[in-house]
Amino acid sequence: MLKKYLKLIIILLPLAILLSLGSYFAYDSWVKYQNEKSLKSQLDNTELIQSLEHSVLNEIVCVATMSGHQDLINKVCTPTQKTTDAVMQQILAQKEDTSLYKLEKVVYNLRSSVANNGMVAVEKLVNGDLNKQLNVFIQKYTDKIKNHSKEMANRAYLTYYADIANISYATESEKALASYYLTLKKPIPSKNLIYWDETVKNSQILEQKGEQISILHQDIEDIFHSKDFQAILRGIEDIRIDIMTHASSGNYQTNVTKWVSLLNQKQKVLTRVERMLLGQILDDASTKMNTYFWIFIVSGFAILLSMLGLLFYLLSWRKSIEKEKLLNTLLSKMSQISSDSSKLEVKDDVSSYKLAYDYIGSSYENIHEKENVLNMENKTHKAFLNNLAYEIQTPLNGISGYTKLLKETELNTEQSDFVDIIENSFENLDSILSKIRTDSTLPAQKLEVSNASFDIVKKIESAVETFSVKADQKDILLGLYIDPSLSYKVKGDGTKLSQIITNLIDNALNSSNAYDTIDITLEKIHSDMDQVSIKFAISDKGIGYNKEETDSMNKIFDSMETVENINTLDMKNLSISSKIIKRMGGKLEVMSKKGEGSTFFFTLSFEKDNQQAETSVYPTFEGMRVGLALPSKDIHRQIDQTLEIYVKHLGASFTVYDYETLFEKEEEMILPDLMLVYHNYARLDGELESFSNLGCKVTLITSGILRSRINADKFTFSSIVYAPMTMRKIVKIFAESKLEKPIVLEEIEEKTEDTEENQKFEHIKALVADDNEISQKIIANMLKKTGVDVILANNGQKAFELRRENDFDIIFMDIDMPLMNGLEATSKILYYEGVNQFKHVPIIALTTDSDQNAKEKYMKAGMDDYLLKPIDAQIIYDVVQKYCVDLPKEMAQAEEDELIAKVLAGDFLK
Repeated sequence: MLKKYLKLIIILLPLAILLSLGSYFAYDSWVKYQNEKSLKSQLDNTELIQSLEHSVLNEIVCVATMSGHQDLINKVCTPTQKTTDAVMQQILAQKEDTSLYKLEKVVYNLRSSVANNGMVAVEKLVNGDLNKQLNVFIQKYTDKIKNHSKEMANRAYLTYYADIANISYATESEKALASYYLTLKKPIPSKNLIYWDETVKNSQILEQKGEQISILHQDIEDIFHSKDFQAILRGIEDIRIDIMTHASSGNYQTNVTKWVSLLNQKQKVLTRVERMLLGQILDDASTKMNTYFWIFIVSGFAILLSMLGLLFYLLSWRKSIEKEKLLNTLLSKMSQISSDSSKLEVKDDVSSYKLAYDYIGSSYENIHEKENVLNMENKTHKAFLNNLAYEIQTPLNGISGYTKLLKETELNTEQSDFVDIIENSFENLDSILSKIRTDSTLPAQKLEVSNASFDIVKKIESAVETFSVKADQKDILLGLYIDPSLSYKVKGDGTKLSQIITNLIDNALNSSNAYDTIDITLEKIHSDMDQVSIKFAISDKGIGYNKEETDSMNKIFDSMETVENINTLDMKNLSISSKIIKRMGGKLEVMSKKGEGSTFFFTLSFEKDNQQAETSVYPTFEGMRVGLALPSKDIHRQIDQTLEIYVKHLGASFTVYDYETLFEKEEEMILPDLMLVYHNYARLDGELESFSNLGCKVTLITSGILRSRINADKFTFSSIVYAPMTMRKIVKIFAESKLEKPIVLEEIEEKTEDTEENQKFEHIKALVADDNEISQKIIANMLKKTGVDVILANNGQKAFELRRENDFDIIFMDIDMPLMNGLEATSKILYYEGVNQFKHVPIIALTTDSDQNAKEKYMKAGMDDYLLKPIDAQIIYDVVQKYCVDLPKEMAQAEEDELIAKVLAGDFLK
């Protein structure tokens, strides 16, 4: 471990040094770059302020010199004012220092105070008002410039530039002061003479230190010591002597024009020197900025390079650590699986990794052996499930058969509804058992969905009806809405769809309280010639969930995790449902609000089974008036809206009546043809009695528990139906309530019921071989109803003996029987028929084996057809019709045709 970290330090140390140096130089160069940039900005602003000062002083000079000619002031001084305004606009245009915007107000105030009054302007100059208001800005910038650079050479240039700027300002001030008195020939007060003397001192040219401004030293010396400039200075000095000599009397010999001219010439020279200094300073700043910029770029590149190297090595090191950990984890797990108790720890060297991989290779055989054991256990588990499914199937076949027989007896409406629920529940359970028997991918947890034709309306109604008892026990009302336009079969996995709906309703019941409602809705979203998209939603008014909980659910739906319950919600069932929905092309989602309930919804697309006719055609009840009685019209429930949609779809009118309108108002009212009443609302004493005597036909929508409380001798209703309400139930109620019942077209398989009863077979004898007494009786009963004579056998041996002793038209042979199974009995019967040259009797296999290869296996054994238990009466009828009626006729016709052909060919007598 120490070796590993030492290697890390040796590699990281140079990178860290490079990063530190790069960061230092990058920071230092950036600070210096910004410093030089700031200097350039300050110099630009200083130059603007100086220009503003000169122009303002020129305005004062103009006003002072023209104070004796008031009528010419505006005309003469306008150009100087425009110059001041132009400079002010440049100051306002810059963005670096917004504090300079205040100069606009300062200039405005100065103009207002000196307008048309030269004396005021002079007094402001003498009293220092201009210094206080205007010169404060130039002083601020010159001080900044003096202290800006730490380098001696730079500071000398900046200091000398600031000094020249002060001399320039003093020169302008002296010009303004003397111009006023020269123009008016007025004596100069002693106070103003003192100010003038100070201004003269400030306007004197200073001696420069050449060693500090070596580059421009000689050029500036040449300018200041030139004959022309010296002549200007001597001329200015002569005028100063004249003014001082006659200051008390005002009799000056000098012309003001000459004074202004000399001062302007001096100012030009000063401006020239300022620009030379400023140019040098700016050139130096630009050179330094360029240097600092490239230092910053190179330093930044060094930082980036060091960081990339550091990041790359840290990632490599981290991957190495993770690889080591993963390998150690793998070795640890393998040692737990393997019988070898020794453990190997991986170290960061080649030999260690080699040992680890050798260990993995040696452990693979042990793991493979355990895998084989698990596969054997898996097969055993699968066989157990298959056997268990078979054992369950046998009694279920009895339940199914007797349910079908019971359904054919005379039943009232309630009994018929109960039988339908039993039959639908059996079909769901039978589908599940069939899946268990045939799903070879169950051990691998691979989810497979089928694509078979099914009646989606019947499938959903069946799934919802199975919860009627549980909902009734909790006093919860189930509501079911299925889009009436969904009147066709679709292709898909109806069993898994039923499982999804079952899980979601079960969760809704667990989350709901007494007197709540649960609404199940199927809404057609889109439909074309081949496809239909349906939105499924299950809504409850239960506990509800907050945003954090719903987010957790949606996360589980997306990730397919399996977690514990959230409150009362079974997340395991929801995870299974989500997986199935995803496999079928949809996505389970949830909307919920704490304390208000939840809605679980998903959308699936199905292929229309265009080869099948519509599963049901709803009749029209135009002109029929239907009412719904509620305690108050303020009640708004989904189940009531569903009733209204169903009723109006059938062509009838729909009206809601409240109890007060029905029972408490004295005036007569028009009642509907049929009144629908919810029993869960009509629980108070006298309410049921009032409805039974209402004066129109009344259908009571009730539940099992509430139904048991009805006194049949005391209350009479036109019909009693159990919730949830469906379109089929409503059609049945409407048909029974009308005096002339309309023709109601039920499901296709039900349309042929009367036909089947009228078609009886004659002189047909059948043998039924089955070791299960219940199955015997069911099949025998179905055959006897079609007029077939039946003889029973309990095993294959008995069946063979009965075949030798009797002539049969058809034999129904169970596969799994004691003593002799169905295949063995079939083999002996075929041998017996062949040896004796007897006519072959069709043998139909009876089995619960739904494997796709089963039929082929039985046909190869000599059987003629194959029926899967439980057997439907219609299928039994079709098989008898085929093998005992249709085939003999075809064979007889073929023999007759063959005989005629021989006669016509002349071969008959040969």
